[in-house]
Amino acid sequence: MSTENESYFITVENAKKYLKSVLQNKFEEAFFENCIKKLFFLCIKDVKQEYFFIEDLKICLNIMQINHDISESEIFKFGYNGNLWPNRIKISNGTVLFFSEKNLNKRVPAFVRNLFYYTELNSNQVDYEEEISQFDLMGTSVITCEKKIRQYMEDAVSRKQCLDRILHTNFVNSASYMGSKKKIAGFIVESMFPYIKEDSILIDIMCGSGAMSRAFAQIGRTYASDAQDFCRLLAKIQGKGYTKQRAEIILEQILPAYNRHFNELLEYYKKDILEEEYIFHMDLSNVDIVLDRYLKYIETFELYSSTYIISKEMQEKVEERKSNYKLFPYCLFTLYFANIYFGLLQCIQLDSLRYAIDQLDSTEDVDWALGVLVVTAYQISTGHAGHFAQPKKIDKKSLGMILKDRQKSAYFEFTKRFLCLAEESEYCNFEIGSIPGPWPTALERINKELEGNRVIYLDAPYKRDEYSRYYHVLETLVKYDYPHSERKGRIRSKRFGDRFSTEFFTKTIYKIEDIFVDIISEILDSGAICVWSYSDNGMASIINVINGVLKNIECDIFLYGTHYEHKSQRKIKGGNKRNIPVMEYSIIFRQKT
Repeated sequence: MSTENESYFITVENAKKYLKSVLQNKFEEAFFENCIKKLFFLCIKDVKQEYFFIEDLKICLNIMQINHDISESEIFKFGYNGNLWPNRIKISNGTVLFFSEKNLNKRVPAFVRNLFYYTELNSNQVDYEEEISQFDLMGTSVITCEKKIRQYMEDAVSRKQCLDRILHTNFVNSASYMGSKKKIAGFIVESMFPYIKEDSILIDIMCGSGAMSRAFAQIGRTYASDAQDFCRLLAKIQGKGYTKQRAEIILEQILPAYNRHFNELLEYYKKDILEEEYIFHMDLSNVDIVLDRYLKYIETFELYSSTYIISKEMQEKVEERKSNYKLFPYCLFTLYFANIYFGLLQCIQLDSLRYAIDQLDSTEDVDWALGVLVVTAYQISTGHAGHFAQPKKIDKKSLGMILKDRQKSAYFEFTKRFLCLAEESEYCNFEIGSIPGPWPTALERINKELEGNRVIYLDAPYKRDEYSRYYHVLETLVKYDYPHSERKGRIRSKRFGDRFSTEFFTKTIYKIEDIFVDIISEILDSGAICVWSYSDNGMASIINVINGVLKNIECDIFLYGTHYEHKSQRKIKGGNKRNIPVMEYSIIFRQKT
């Protein structure tokens, strides 16, 4: 892929030289460095150089021109009282922004970028009002007498309040996922807003945990797609479509089947359950004794494995169920994951719940109950670093917490979360439809079945991590297909086709960039708008991808950025995870008509 950035991007220094040459005596370097460069330009690093998207120069030029001479009447009109702390920037004849000193090192929020992109700033037909309106949002004060800007800001405040509400729901506090955008959902939605109409269809094409699907379902008709089944279920149960009353009825239907199944497995594993219960209640002041007993207990409890030697009885039991997933009793989690990611009793409860859910008549009820079961399994698990790529090491330091977590009741957690999530569903505005992945399959179906203004959100992996390896337990819970079970992590086999293999799992950067270009180009070719979410610490060069798309398709591009922190999977001294400061981008691609 070409790296000739000069076509659509310009270095910081060259941008500065250009502005100086055009503005001449109107160019104020201090204003450029302290306000324009920090606040309005979205710098993209590439091969040790910093670049600006060339279209941003138009914004910058306009801002510097209108801020050169501000009259005394304007100062009086917009309430500038001589205080040196706020930084005032005029963005039109009727609108001024104030930034406090502490917000000068932050990027302007997405709503401010929208004021530049989509208001009547350069129009001679601005509709002014006599009354001055002020809006204080995210460290920025907008003071305006323009009707269109007032209306936009009223809507922006309302959207933020709506999205802030879902940040603190039971679902958000129940499940997590690598790369989740839940903390910057408001930023992404606001960057998309100028393209969203009343009849728009919002499609989260690689939905992951469904955090953005949930945000989209507050504002419009929404669909979630992913190559993994459990992801689509997680997205579904964050939308409208269920009620607490319905959940109560389903829980009553589930209980008899659950009890029958639970008692069957409980009787079979009675001796092991008693030993586990005894260990759970041992005095941890004698940690060496408890640890030794628990490790011996785990060592003597046989699990199924495709890579380790197992007994003939275990092999036959699993092979029988590979041929018939519905064979009673269900025991996949008990045979695969007991004492690895869950306690034995927890696995029996999860298997029993999975059996009871399969006895429900309605597909809709099965989907909701199964989605809640995925949340439950994640919440009570004891995996390494919050995922299932490898078991958590059991030693003297971790023993107390592991024993505590493995005493949690899967059944209690399931019923509690089912009721809470069903109640939250009543307050959601739109249902979240499901489209099977991977993305080529999803796009084909989208093009055939969904007509209208389609806005497709693309949040592909930033690194070569295989999420199917990190969350294989949750996918197995949904498929319940007794897959191969490899190595210590009991991971689904990629070699035998049990596990989805992403095309982003490669060390060859140009291949990743080409994949992004292909996806975005195909989305644009279909007539949809593409919203690409990416970070400046991702493997692909954002500049190369944008250049590649622009060479394929003539389109408008709008950039938004916000500061964020990624949590590294590696821990630093003291046991805490290292926070990595990054710039998160939301990049809008819209084909020219």
